[in-house]
Amino acid sequence: MQELQTVLIILLSIGFGILLLMGIAMVFIIVNILNNVRRITQRVDETSENMGEMAKYMGKKVAPAAVGALMRVALRGVKSKVKKDK
Repeated sequence: MQELQTVLIILLSIGFGILLLMGIAMVFIIVNILNNVRRITQRVDETSENMGEMAKYMGKKVAPAAVGALMRVALRGVKSKVKKDK
């Protein structure tokens, strides 16, 4: 009976050792995954900031052209009305 208990204790200690090593490995893997996720979210934030800045820049550059186009359309309408009235 004593030998059986010794064998069981050895088997249990080996099993617990394997589980401990697997747990440590899983913690390292999870930490690496979380670091990758953090890097990806930082890149997404940087990209969204860049897109926002680009949208502001394009708005500043496109707005005068849009106003000019609207003014041309309005002037054409006024010119066509003046020509019709003559």
